[in-house]
Amino acid sequence: YYLQKACKYRDMARAFFEKMTGSRLIMDSMNDAQALALYLEAEKRGIPVEIISKRDIRKSRAKALGLNFLWFSNEIVRTLFRTVKRRPARDKSKMVFFFHGAKFYASLRPVIAEIAEKSSGKVAIIAKGETANGDRSPTQTGQPIDFDDFRDFKYLGKLLQCSFRIRKELHKHLSCIARQPGPSLFREPRYLGYLFKTWFQDTAYRSIRSVLLADRALERLQPGVVIVADPTDYVTKAFTLTGRTRGVSSFCIQFGMASKYDSEWRYFKQDYLGVMGAEIAAIMKNNGIPEERIYVLGNPRYDSYFPDDHLKDRVRKDLNVPDSHVLVAFMSVPPVTEGIGKREAGLSLQEYETILAMVYELPDRLENMVLAVKPHPEEFEYIEYHKTFMGAEGPRKNRIRLIQNRNAYEIMNASDLVITMQSTTGLEAILLEKPLIMVNITDREDYVNYASSGAACRVSRREGLVPAVQSLLHDHETAEHFRRTRKQYLKENLGYMYQSARRSADVLLGLIH
Repeated sequence: YYLQKACKYRDMARAFFEKMTGSRLIMDSMNDAQALALYLEAEKRGIPVEIISKRDIRKSRAKALGLNFLWFSNEIVRTLFRTVKRRPARDKSKMVFFFHGAKFYASLRPVIAEIAEKSSGKVAIIAKGETANGDRSPTQTGQPIDFDDFRDFKYLGKLLQCSFRIRKELHKHLSCIARQPGPSLFREPRYLGYLFKTWFQDTAYRSIRSVLLADRALERLQPGVVIVADPTDYVTKAFTLTGRTRGVSSFCIQFGMASKYDSEWRYFKQDYLGVMGAEIAAIMKNNGIPEERIYVLGNPRYDSYFPDDHLKDRVRKDLNVPDSHVLVAFMSVPPVTEGIGKREAGLSLQEYETILAMVYELPDRLENMVLAVKPHPEEFEYIEYHKTFMGAEGPRKNRIRLIQNRNAYEIMNASDLVITMQSTTGLEAILLEKPLIMVNITDREDYVNYASSGAACRVSRREGLVPAVQSLLHDHETAEHFRRTRKQYLKENLGYMYQSARRSADVLLGLIH
């Protein structure tokens, strides 16, 4: 994935110089992959480069060394603490469910309950990180085990040994590549060296840690299959790849919507995949996943996704929404910036701010309306943007509810209309029979097909949002049209949506028998 991004930045640098004219390149710094790609391309073309800010490399190396020392010290302390505190269950388990967030547990928990009813064998549930301190309520099969509880002295010894060995091997291979002849990207030692150093600093040690902890967990539990819900997480992949060396199969239950633009599915590592519908199965097949390893199962967390009028009344009361007002729910998503080791950027910061401005002006433009804004769980670093657009005390702020302590289902169930961008919450709104607006002000295709299939109203211009809200809420013919198209969308694309936990449990039990 790092190499893919590096090639992308090299191509961007070439395109930049082919379009631009000038005899000199001035750069503020050369501290990231994009800047380095520009610098090397300018050097090839004989264009002088002036760098305004020149970082002291010795200081940066000292800083990296210090951070590595702190990281290893932290690992030693945590291992000692876990060893003294408690040890995880060592009982053999026919299945291991691994998750690293409450939202992923929501997809796995119904399946765990179904398996508990259908089979008497032991199932282990492993939680990573903060989730272990969050939703750890026992299921019928027991309480989730904290991933960190698999630390012991054997793990610590292997961690130190592997980390130093891999670092040594990495530098040896970089030196060999640098001496190879040829114009390829991989023969550019500075660019490739920067790339691998970035990867090593960002990912290597924690990846080694995850592989070793996953190996300790599988050694103790000896399952027949590992079930996960996130294909991209590095700990999830550690379980998958380590399990493969031990003859343990892996199964990924699709959590959110998938698009042909999702690059992470090109790096899918699990043995089997359970998807929501036939259209997504086709996307996965095009990404190179063998058809015989794809199961159309629906999504277990949506088995209980039904409108709840009692809950709706209670939430509206809690939010102080007058009976005479409509409640519009905005399910926000964060911007994604470009960078080495990051997923593809789908929403720039400028586009994100424009959409916030569009939505937050709705209370000023529409009467008898309350706006409920639910930021995405990964949007915490952008909360101040929301507060800025809310403004100070006044009429606008009195009709806006910025909600961080309720789940998305409760907010959408209580709403009269849902607005979102490229989010799974769009599908959830359709399941809850809510009018849906998909906002896309970019020049790119929609990330998901809700609007193109007719199940949602697409807004592509700032001035188009208010008329769309008015039409969906107050024009009976428009509202009825979208009600029919939403039902048709569910019928055509998500016919397997309900009883997904039962189907998933049957498939998983079949894998180990």
